[in-house]
This record gives sequence, C-alpha cells and structure tokens, in this order.
Amino acid sequence: MISTMRNVYLLILFFSLGAHAAETNFYQDQIQPTLEKSSDEIGVKLWLGGVASVLVARHYDDQVREQWRLNQKMSRSETRSFNDYIDNGVNFGIALTQYFVDRENGISHLRALGFTAVTTTAMKKAFRRERPNQSNHDSFPSGHTSSAFATATSLTHAYGWRAAVIFYPLSVGVGLSRISSDDHWFSDVVGGAFLGFIWGRAGYFHSTSNSAVVPWIEGDAGGLIWTARY
Repeated sequence: MISTMRNVYLLILFFSLGAHAAETNFYQDQIQPTLEKSSDEIGVKLWLGGVASVLVARHYDDQVREQWRLNQKMSRSETRSFNDYIDNGVNFGIALTQYFVDRENGISHLRALGFTAVTTTAMKKAFRRERPNQSNHDSFPSGHTSSAFATATSLTHAYGWRAAVIFYPLSVGVGLSRISSDDHWFSDVVGGAFLGFIWGRAGYFHSTSNSAVVPWIEGDAGGLIWTARY
C-alpha cells in the first residue's frame, strides 16, 4: 500500500513539473541542473562523506540495534507518529501546497522528493539488503529518512533557519523511528539522511536565503552546522 502511494506521488510530481515546463525543455530545465548541482564540488564531497559515514555506521549496526532492543528509547506512539509523517505523505503535501502558493520553491521541493524517491528505490533494488526484522530485502537506504531529509533541506534552502529548526529535528525523529520499529539498521538511516540532504540541496537552484545547514564530520564525531552570511 505504501509503495503504491509513493508511485502515485511520483506520477503527480512529474505531471506537475511537466505542466510547469510544457513550453520548455523538461530535461534541460529540471533534470540536468539537478544532476549538475549534485555533482559539483560540494555535491561530490557530500557523496563521498555519505559513503564514508555509511561504512563507519555499518560497524555499529548490531550494537545500535541491541541497545534499542534492550532499552527502547522511543514509545510505540512516538514511533508511529514519525512513521506516519512519511507514510501519509505529509511532506509531499507540503510540497504540493508550496507548488500552488509558492511555485518556484514548491517545484524545488518536488524535484528533491522525486530524485530522492527514484534514487532510494534504485539503491534498494541494487543492494537488496535484508531488514533487521527480516521482513524483506529493501533495507538500504531508509526511504522514510531520505524523504524526510529531502524535505528538511529543501525547506531550509527556501525559508532559512526557521524551517531548519522544525524539520531537521523532525527528520532525525523519523530516522530514529525506523530503528525503533526494527525496520532499518543504523547505517540505513545514515545513508538515507545523506541521500535526502544531497537531493534536497541539488533540487534547489537559486537560493535566496542567507543561511544554510550543512553536515559536518570530523573523526568519529559529526553533526549539522548552521551558517549565515551578513
């Protein structure tokens, strides 16, 4: 059911973008710039950082899962609420609302979600990693997490730190809920977070914000840094 809903979302996405670019070249206006930004200097660093972070996180997969199983850090209701944010398409609804009231930022958001969904699905089929609960082999990367971080990043580029302080913590909660529900390994969530961040950034071509949130990694430590220009 959820997979079907995501396919419907993708159809709506491409029809929306296609309608906007009906009199222009869809590939040159929507696809090519996104791919170019995802592979610029910063994009390459993000891809490499993501790969390195996933490889490090894999060493802690069993340890993190065991810690959560022995000492559950999130209630069932909290886990369900975070999962529902993506399962019910709330972030996609935000993007569609933007499309009608803030067209350019809405299109950027839809681009981010579209590229994230396609890339996440392709990687799941390519890696065929078994979930920790052994329900199927679609574990890596976490689609809930990648979608949540794509939304957070796109909204942050569009509206600045006010969006960041709401949607990045929400995205972290989504990622943790996937560990809590035993649907994903720790490294699945890390990979999904980077994937959403990369496409959220790449889908936004013309930032009007003077602030941005970027990932920071140093040794075994890491996090997000908010930067601003004055």
